[in-house]
This record gives sequence, structure tokens and C-alpha cells, in this order.
Amino acid sequence: MAQRGDSFLSLSVDSLEWRASRLAHVAVFREFSFEARRRFVEASRILSLDKGEYLWQLDDAGADLAVILEGELSIVRDQPDRICFRRLVMNDVVGVTAIVRAPASADVIASESSRLLMISGETLRASIPAYPEIAFKALSYMAKLVASLTDELQQHRFEDLESRVVRCIQAMSAGRKELKTTHKQLAEHVGAHRESVTRALRGLEDRGAIRCHRGRIEILNRETL
Repeated sequence: MAQRGDSFLSLSVDSLEWRASRLAHVAVFREFSFEARRRFVEASRILSLDKGEYLWQLDDAGADLAVILEGELSIVRDQPDRICFRRLVMNDVVGVTAIVRAPASADVIASESSRLLMISGETLRASIPAYPEIAFKALSYMAKLVASLTDELQQHRFEDLESRVVRCIQAMSAGRKELKTTHKQLAEHVGAHRESVTRALRGLEDRGAIRCHRGRIEILNRETL
């Protein structure tokens, strides 16, 4: 007899069963039963974004929660210079506040071609009487996000630029030996001017920690990074 995992491989992305199974990999939904997850995706849809395309803009009405199936999204503000608050990758979510109809608090842009599972906020709200845990999961997610942003604000205030650049490279590379990014994108992540980030990168190159190439950074020595 086929196992659920075997069946999952043969399912279409358009089927509710595939979408419900996919939510098992997403922290907000992981602990719910398959039946509950299937109910959450009843009015869901698949959305594809090209690189640079907006998912939402600041103050857009919060109608859906988005699960990243493929690609990467950036949470940014453009006032006055672009600052990137967060990068979201596969199995991350954005738009949890759609459960309470809150508007978008920042722009959400595809950093690369991406595919998303859009879950209706209305469906999630309607599911609360049967699955009240979804409301607590949303609150828990938001609390962790606020705590993370508080840590980042503290680092931004008390750490020098080179330390922020190092921390950003370490987080974005996630153990890989190469990071595909530009000086401008790094500047957006650390909240600094591109020229200042370029100088910080040169200092890291002089120490033998990295080597900069066009559109990518090669990590030579993590111990000196």
C-alpha cells in the first residue's frame, strides 16, 4: 500500500491534498492535522512572481497569507533609501496579520523568481471556531518576529558597520562558500550607503576573509570573517 509520502509525489500542485501536505513543512501550520490543513487551503491559489515584482506594497489591504514554495522575497521600505528588513525563503510565511485584516506594514518584493501558495485570510478567520489554535499560532509568530526585529535594532544601534556586514553575510550565506548578492543589496540589508559597505568589504578582503566578484561574494575563511 502506498504511503502518504509516495502519494504526495504524484499529486498535482493544483490539488488541495498537495497543498495541505506542503503546509506540514511550514512552522505556523506544522502541528495541525492533515484535515485541518486541508481546510485552511480550501480557497488557496498558486501565485508566480518575476524577480522585482511586488507581492504587496505598504498599506495594501491584508487579504491573504503567503507561503513561499520556491524563490525568495524581501521585506523592504523605500523611505527615503531602500532598507531590507528581512529575507524570506522556502517554507517561510508573510502576511500572518491577514488573519486580523491588518494592512501591509512594508513592501514585499520578489528577490528572484518565486512561487507562492496564497491562503485566504477569510478562510483562516472562518476556521478559528473549529481550530482556535491558528489564532495563537499567529500571535506566537508575531511575538517571535517582534523579538527578532528588536535584536536587529539593537545590533544596528550598537554595532559598527563592519560587524553588521559580517553578520549579514553569515546569515545570508547559511554555511555556503559563496553568496550571490551585490554591494547595493548588502547596503539595503544593513541600512547603510553602498559606498560605506564597499569599504567594509574591502577591509574583509584585506584580512583574507572574503573575495568580492561581480554579483557574488566568495567566503574564504569563516574564522576571520
